[in-house]
Amino acid sequence: MDTGVVVGTGTEPGRGPAETQPMERGSRLAVHRARLVRVACWCLFPLGFLLIVGAGRTNSVDHGGWTWFTDPRAVYFHGKTYFGFIDGAGRPMASSYDHASKRFTEPFKLFTHGDVLQVDDHDNPSVLIRHSDRRAMYFYSAHGGKNIWLSVGFNPEEVTSFAPRVGLDAQLGGRAYTYPSPFQLTGEPGDPIWLFFRDPLSRRAGGGTALRYSKSTDGGRAFPFKPSELTLVHDGKAPAATSWVWDVAADRNGAPYITYATFPAERNHRYNYARWTGLSWETHEIAAGGSHIAVTPVTQHGSRENFYSGGVVLDQSDPRVVYASRQVGADRWDVFRYVTTDGGATWQGTALTRGGKNVRPVSVRNHASDLQVLWMTGTYMNYTDYNTATVGAGAPPRGDQSSRTRLLVDP
Repeated sequence: MDTGVVVGTGTEPGRGPAETQPMERGSRLAVHRARLVRVACWCLFPLGFLLIVGAGRTNSVDHGGWTWFTDPRAVYFHGKTYFGFIDGAGRPMASSYDHASKRFTEPFKLFTHGDVLQVDDHDNPSVLIRHSDRRAMYFYSAHGGKNIWLSVGFNPEEVTSFAPRVGLDAQLGGRAYTYPSPFQLTGEPGDPIWLFFRDPLSRRAGGGTALRYSKSTDGGRAFPFKPSELTLVHDGKAPAATSWVWDVAADRNGAPYITYATFPAERNHRYNYARWTGLSWETHEIAAGGSHIAVTPVTQHGSRENFYSGGVVLDQSDPRVVYASRQVGADRWDVFRYVTTDGGATWQGTALTRGGKNVRPVSVRNHASDLQVLWMTGTYMNYTDYNTATVGAGAPPRGDQSSRTRLLVDP
């Protein structure tokens, strides 16, 4: 069980090949104040199929899942939302949703070697739209796999055909890969792409796991960060202060925000909000999350995953907005949209669901107004035993005072 997180980023001038460096993992939550802010927490987010209803039309992408830590999971770009998932047979897939036609593309099977990557919902791809040519890039690996694979679309802004996948292991030099997460900084020379992933440490290094990263660019190379360069947000060593990070976002001025859960007790998950004021970190509690959503142990290791909260994430376009799944009954979790106007001191919430088990919300990056947040709903026992669908919500129609957010699908 991880009790905290160390995060940080930066750039270094110079030229050379991409380099992979470790980021130290610890029992404190900290963040480096830089353009790119990323958090390491070893968590997962399984779901079933994507279902959106709008303009009297229903479309679905069946038999899919994804993890909660591999990001970005869904990206909006020029009228389409691009996303990926691991299907029920263990094949990473790519698809997109056209907001004008209200249609999905036929999912494209990214991995064909032996037909199956791995039947494990840790293995979903992350997606990035490359700035230089607008081609979709999908990164994916098995859970603790021997390679990170990269598939790039043949044509700009489409995911119906891809170039042959490329393995990145020879460049990255990791031991075993999980959660590949790419980000691009378009304001720097060469528009560098940063790729983060989890990698186990050697016994000589003390065992456990580390967050590693690689910077792929013609104009720079990666380098490790020291914990002394980071600022403390939450100390996970304190009694009853164990924490799991859920999300990170930045406002228009580049100031970082974090949502995370703490666990005073097994069935008492608390959702928290941290923001950088320009001088220091300010933290506030958003709401009580309830108990863990996992019901039965996972067979292979016997753990019930008592730290699996319903989930709390930031709106990636406006970090004053938070989406949280809270337990409101014996086996009922509802998703709420919370808004703060005073930096997190107080919150006003609106329920987006009305009954059932609605968990693991995710904000679409660069989202359009008609699809801002997704969450999963259905039966969830553990990360290998679930029967769920995903629904989404957008902004409320103008003049509609009955609800702050319009529900596209009523579970």
